Amino acid sequence: MARILIVDDSSTQRIVMARILNQQGHKVRTAANGLKGVQAALATKPDLILMDIAMPEMDGFQATRAIKKNPETQQIPIIMVSGTVRENDRVWSLRQGACDFIGKPFQMDTFVGKINSILGLGHAADFQPESQCMMA
Repeated sequence: MARILIVDDSSTQRIVMARILNQQGHKVRTAANGLKGVQAALATKPDLILMDIAMPEMDGFQATRAIKKNPETQQIPIIMVSGTVRENDRVWSLRQGACDFIGKPFQMDTFVGKINSILGLGHAADFQPESQCMMA
């Protein structure tokens, strides 16, 4: 299936998301902060990135901007997955280049549905991204 990079400073969140995605048949890599996420995106060119917002060294907004400014990674769709669920964080995520936003805690069906929609898998009509995603 798809190669997905999870960028989150919480090891618990990385494990939970990776388990769900592995069960769906995806290949998963993880990074523990935004700086490592940018480096992993450049090195591995995943099909999709799941990005937390609040992280040390480089937050998710900064990491998303860095990925979207680099010609080698700008086409990779990014979904922000964050416990920060204020409306301005969702809007700011989209302005930085993310194509969707999922709040934590999330419902597994919604999580998988949005990912599949962006990757062009499954019942994409049920979960439309909030902005235009540049497909890999």
